[in-house]
Order: sequence, then C-alpha cells, then structure tokens
Amino acid sequence: MAVVESTLKDSKLASKDIKQIVLVGGSSKIPRVQELIMDFFDGKQRIQSINPDEAVTVGAALLASSIVNASSVEVVDGSLDVIIPRNTKLPATLTHAYTTARDYQFRSSIKVYEGERLMAADNNYLSKFFLGPYPQLPKGDFKYRVTFSLGVDGILNMSAVSTSHSNINISFRFTRDQNSLTTDEITNMLQQAELFKKKDHEQSIRLKHRRALVDTVYDLKKKLRSQIFKDKLEPQSIQQLQATFNACNDWIEENNERETTETFIRVLKEFKEITSNYYRS
Repeated sequence: MAVVESTLKDSKLASKDIKQIVLVGGSSKIPRVQELIMDFFDGKQRIQSINPDEAVTVGAALLASSIVNASSVEVVDGSLDVIIPRNTKLPATLTHAYTTARDYQFRSSIKVYEGERLMAADNNYLSKFFLGPYPQLPKGDFKYRVTFSLGVDGILNMSAVSTSHSNINISFRFTRDQNSLTTDEITNMLQQAELFKKKDHEQSIRLKHRRALVDTVYDLKKKLRSQIFKDKLEPQSIQQLQATFNACNDWIEENNERETTETFIRVLKEFKEITSNYYRS
C-alpha cells in the first residue's frame, strides 16, 4: 500500500478523487490484495474488462513521457528552487523569476540540479551556465527569468533573459544523459528524499527565518543609502543605525550554518526592536 500512497501523493490526489481502479501485476490477483486496495479507495470495485498486459504497456508509455526527477536551480542560500517538478508530463516548458542576490554583482551563475532534496549539495549536479555581464546594481535591482524546456527526447533547453534590461540573455542546451542519474540511482535518491523529509522540512523553516532576517537587515542598508531617510535623523542616529547594520550583517555571515531557527527568530525580533525607534523618529 505504500506504493499506492506515494503515487497518490506525487499526483497531488486523494483516494476520493480516483474514479476507477485497474489492477495489474501478479500480486494483484491475490484476493486479500484486491480487498485492501478496494477498501483504500472507499469500496470502489476494480474494472475487470481491461486487459492487464495492455494496461501495463499504456502505463509504461505514460511514464516514459514524464520527467522522473525534478529539475532545479540553486539559489543563494544553497537550497534548490524546483522549476520542473518530478512526474511532470513532457514536453514541458516552465519559467521562474529571480533577482540578483548581492550588491553590484555583474553576472549570475545558474547551477542546474536534479533530485528531490532541499539542499543543492544533496542532489545530482547537471550543469551550469552564466547570465552576464550586466550593470552592477544594488541587490534585487537586476531581474531575470530562467526557462527550462524539457522534451521527451531528454534534451533540456535552458535560457535566462533579463526583464529589467534589454539585450541581456543566454541560451544553453543540455542532454540529460550527460551527468544524469541511472534509474537505480534515481530510485535511491527518491528513497533518500523520503528518509530525510523531516530534516529537510526543518531546514526549510530555518532558511525561511534566515531569509526574513537577511531581508530585514538589507532593508536597513537601503534606507541608509537614501538621503531622504537620513535627512530625518540626527548624525548620531545614523551612526548608530550603521553600527547596528554592520554588527547584524557580520553576525549573519559568521553564523550562516550554525544557528537554529529559534536563534534567527530571536535576532530578528531584537533587530526590529532596536531599529523601530529610529524609524518612528
């Protein structure tokens, strides 16, 4: 039943959404197995008018026309942003939007992975390509979109196009048999993803609160660049805010890997309490 449950989960369906049941394979002839499956699907009766061998052939063809592993890009905190999810029907074309993650960078390295784990280091690296050079702007001001187009032939066409500046784009073609995992390796990777699901979930929450802290601290940096904002403050207040920014920014850099979710929440709360007094002045 574990296979049935995981298949439903992958398809984002519940047992009540299934209208008909077709059983194939040797074990499906066992009465107890038939009973368990029908009970799982709320008493729905299996269809016996379909040839099991033909059903297997059709199922294999459908599986062959879908991607068996997620295609993703690495983002600034080392996690993956999935562009084409596992089991997506092929051919498929999907696009995600991004911005620069650091001040005054002049190009973006777009690293491509396959796998189901949260962190890039725990997945299979496929390739990378670069977008740039482009104007060196404050963090977030240069915007671009990354598009993955994956065909049934296994060829992944990737492109990155700036949405904030014209004539800045790059295209790249990757054949999935280059560096791609074997079927057995994919199966093992999926098992690992299931095994470490709780750990990855906890890590995703940790990264969420770290991003909230990073974004809030950077928001202060942007304010300190604004003459309109600084004109409202005394020179001493500006110096104190700059010192607060420097201290918290250094702390983030030094404690990127070690600190817990609770610590990031606490530091963000303290940072807001310190800076809010100046924002109201």
